[in-house]
Amino acid sequence: MRALADESVIDRNRARRVGFTLIELLVVVAVIALLIGLGLPAMARSRDRAKELVCLGNVRSLGTAVILYAQENKERVWETDRWLRLPNYNGRDPGQFYQYVSHSNMVLECPTNKRRRVDSKSGKDKMWGGFRQLDTDYTMMGNAQGARLSTFIRAAYVTAGTGHEGDVNLSWQTGRTDLTELPGLPVMIEESTWFLNEIYTDARWLNNDQVTPRHDRGGYIAYLDGQVRLFRPPQASGREELEEAADMQTWELYFAGRGGWVQNYSDLLKYGWINNPTR
Repeated sequence: MRALADESVIDRNRARRVGFTLIELLVVVAVIALLIGLGLPAMARSRDRAKELVCLGNVRSLGTAVILYAQENKERVWETDRWLRLPNYNGRDPGQFYQYVSHSNMVLECPTNKRRRVDSKSGKDKMWGGFRQLDTDYTMMGNAQGARLSTFIRAAYVTAGTGHEGDVNLSWQTGRTDLTELPGLPVMIEESTWFLNEIYTDARWLNNDQVTPRHDRGGYIAYLDGQVRLFRPPQASGREELEEAADMQTWELYFAGRGGWVQNYSDLLKYGWINNPTR
């Protein structure tokens, strides 16, 4: 009888130990939370990288469209005021770009920004009628219009920390040591929404416009020779919402001419000027 009683006590103790104690559950929850905390940043980085790769593909499609158009039009890059819209940048008729790219609505959209304005104002997309605040997250370097595919055009930008150049009215700049040369002529650029894609929705990169730093402090640029590269623009503090003296703007670009370096003029120059930059 005593043996049976002992066995009954043992069985009751076993029944009490079925499952987890509160401390054990808390430990498990803490371990799971730790694993999630370690995994979320990696997932976020992977998601950002995936968006960046889509954006890279979009800019590559833009650059390819530029080249295809030029091959069919005497090796000349399309006009700045006609690539996105016809008959001018305030028009609603699709421009030359749409003849060369399928799914153009999505190609013009950076998946990180999704054609949003920074002021969050609502608005309808002009080109397709869908709900979008901007037509495009990308733009064309204004004075690249008329560039010949067969001409190698040297381009450079002012090194960070020198401040805005201002408009020097196409004067020659010789003997400069503060210019960093680019791999080619920039044609299509991922523009900063802050400066000034949401204010001047002309799809032209001129005047105070800047390159966005939304992808690891940079934005993508398509060059005339077909290259597409991430470009990290000089910035004073790295805060895109601030317009600071050392931020790179369009007139920090220079092109090599016969008399030296010529500044990227702040307004739109004559079609083909870029092939022989002059004063």
